[in-house]
Amino acid sequence: MFIWRFSHWRNNAFGDNGYVPLNNNYLLHDIDGIIISLEKRNHETDAKNSFSTADKLYRENNFLYVSDHNKYHIFDIENEKLFKNLTFSEFTQQNGDVSKLLNINDFHSDYWGWWILLY
Repeated sequence: MFIWRFSHWRNNAFGDNGYVPLNNNYLLHDIDGIIISLEKRNHETDAKNSFSTADKLYRENNFLYVSDHNKYHIFDIENEKLFKNLTFSEFTQQNGDVSKLLNINDFHSDYWGWWILLY
């Protein structure tokens, strides 16, 4: 298990890239804690259900809320539907709360916490 845990088969943000699974089909790809993108598990980008950068985000229930330089996105994880390029008012109308948005590093540690060592 130790060899598998720290091998290239499992990528959990040790190094340049990290992945946070959202469901069986989608994951967040984190590059150096600066750029984050929503991707399909096979690492292909689905144009209608993807965004390329995010500076802050949080997950609540089955929704991922994302801020990207004055643009907002909401990803419905259960139904695999992305609402892209929302205005601030549209974001808040869809239950988005800007006070809950976390930077990428805080999101990663809050989402995984110490569980990442067991995964």
